[in-house]
Amino acid sequence: MIGLTSSFLLLLLLLSTTSPVASSATHRACHRNPDIVHRTCHHSAATDPNVNYTLCVESLGSSPKSKSANLRGLALLSLRLAKAEAKRAKARAKEALREVHDGGDRYLESCLATCLELYAGANAALGESIKMVKQGKYGDANVHVSGSVDAPGVCEGSFKEGGRASPLGKENHRLFQLTLSITSMNIVRALN
Repeated sequence: MIGLTSSFLLLLLLLSTTSPVASSATHRACHRNPDIVHRTCHHSAATDPNVNYTLCVESLGSSPKSKSANLRGLALLSLRLAKAEAKRAKARAKEALREVHDGGDRYLESCLATCLELYAGANAALGESIKMVKQGKYGDANVHVSGSVDAPGVCEGSFKEGGRASPLGKENHRLFQLTLSITSMNIVRALN
């Protein structure tokens, strides 16, 4: 959710700005602290009014792995959740495209094709982010996450432009909540 994305970016900020010694100490402390999800979400909610603490905790806490995760593990978990949502959105767009194709509505078909392409791009960008986190390239990971943030808005905009209701509103809302928010852009700048 939006809280999840801000939490992920907070994790990247912490991972990328600490020294190797401090980073190691932070990782060990997080292993000993089973409340890393709550602490991360609390900090994110306190620093970003768009962060929904409850949704953040529910998202990150949905995996049993989150209870023993360090900051890096929590970052990977949040990325995997967002990637899974992009994949679900892509599958739903593909299904909707098949349904519309039979009806012959060219405009709607064009919008759905655009969304399908956007979701594929978001999925790929999130996959690259996962690779970058695994390699310790947190700034690069943040850049790739940023590449996926526009997909839901552009998809929705294509329908609105033609005065159409989006059949992908739910998917776009969820994907947006799992990617960047405006506040996250400040964190991206801090990493560079």
